[in-house]
Amino acid sequence: MKILHSSDWHLGKILQNKKLIDYQLSFFEKTFLPLVKEQKPDFIVVSGDIVDKPIPDYETLKGYKEVLRMLTSTKVPILFILGNHDSKRVSLFKEFLEAEKIYLADDLSFFINPFVWKKNGERVYFYLLPHLSVFELISLVKESFSNEALDFLEGKDQVSVPELLRFLFSKVEIKKPAVLVGHLAVDSAVFSGEEVLRGRWQNTVGNEEIFPLSLFECFDLCLFGHLHRLQSLNFNVLYSGSPMPYSFDEANYKKGFWFISFEKERVSYEPIFIDPPYRLKTYEGYFKDLILKGDESFVRIILKDKTPVAYPYERLKKVFPNLLELKYEEEVKQEEKEWSLLGIDQHLDKTQRLDEKDLFRKFYRFVEGKEIEEPLFEVFSEYLEEFLKNKQESVL
Repeated sequence: MKILHSSDWHLGKILQNKKLIDYQLSFFEKTFLPLVKEQKPDFIVVSGDIVDKPIPDYETLKGYKEVLRMLTSTKVPILFILGNHDSKRVSLFKEFLEAEKIYLADDLSFFINPFVWKKNGERVYFYLLPHLSVFELISLVKESFSNEALDFLEGKDQVSVPELLRFLFSKVEIKKPAVLVGHLAVDSAVFSGEEVLRGRWQNTVGNEEIFPLSLFECFDLCLFGHLHRLQSLNFNVLYSGSPMPYSFDEANYKKGFWFISFEKERVSYEPIFIDPPYRLKTYEGYFKDLILKGDESFVRIILKDKTPVAYPYERLKKVFPNLLELKYEEEVKQEEKEWSLLGIDQHLDKTQRLDEKDLFRKFYRFVEGKEIEEPLFEVFSEYLEEFLKNKQESVL
């Protein structure tokens, strides 16, 4: 049994005001489709973030339809799950797509009753876990395990996604060999590009939680999306990453897919590297030197000039036709300083307990980029004391 694993297509992505949909469609037509025909996988797994926006525009939906048309022409079955960038608009017609052997998981249906692939007398069980908010997950867990879920949730003021997944894994029979398809970040992975915000809090990537790798030890293979770097971790955890670079931080990473083989319950895998339809490059230097260069790649320029240059963007655009971003070195340094002030590159100490006032001060500094003014903080303190007093009286 052979599987081609891909993820994080982000159809409709806009990079610094540059629409990428034409490049993406060209990639699927000239690279992905020939690769599928050449490798002849039994099926394809796509681990979320099919589109870039939860409410895709018409051009993106048209592109999505064209990609599906190309893929159905190969007659290769496809398993999709939704990622955090997707919404159920992407899976709206999933029942019709199943007639073309395209399966879209947007709930727990294919986790509680896994997708089973049979070939030559062997079976592999695919547990499809789309990205779900904690509220969606609670609702689906209650719906599927009513009384047991109520017992589990009883007395809990709040519950985390990892806790819910532990409960879910304990209630579903994990048949072997078991493959988990998910869209999430694990703690030992390499983060890059759009995920660099992981340092904001110790257990989050942007607004998403980071999961302990040990949580998934009950599975023989994990095919994950969400992180954009192609990588493999312990006990067969694979990220295929995005097929194209979607930030300048990803410019030097190799892009590609995983090609996976199952034989008598043994799994092996190897990367397939590809050349994306465009390249991202960063140039740093003085204007007088850069104006003598030229490059048709998608370019970010950081000028080292201490004094402003007249019309630098317009003049550099003539030799760098795909110039996407232009900044002065001092601007970049100031931005890095501001990120540092916000605590983006620092972890919170888990052993440190903060009271409500300390938390609010940190939150305000994170959002506004400065310390809170004392008159405003005094207003917050008054409301906080009133709230705590009312809460205590309600308990009594």
